[in-house]
Amino acid sequence: MVSACSKLVQDVPPFMLADGSPAEVRSINKVGMLRAGFSKDFIENTKGVFKVLYRGDLNRRQAIDYLQTKPNLAEEEITKEIIQFTESSERGLA
Repeated sequence: MVSACSKLVQDVPPFMLADGSPAEVRSINKVGMLRAGFSKDFIENTKGVFKVLYRGDLNRRQAIDYLQTKPNLAEEEITKEIIQFTESSERGLA
């Protein structure tokens, strides 16, 4: 989800909120996921992926490699979806 008046120059991963000019990912779309009926575990896993990608000390490539090898996140559907999205992105991630 992208907020109003944001300038989007890169791709926003699924289940993330972006804001600013240029837009930057700020958090996960927790309210939207709750309204859509996603489980608490799915939301927590999404938050874990967000923290690795956007709040950790790793660059994007290192973060993706970490997500692919971390035991409790590597097998989760959200992790696979965001890794696939990241690898298919032509503009890079916001």
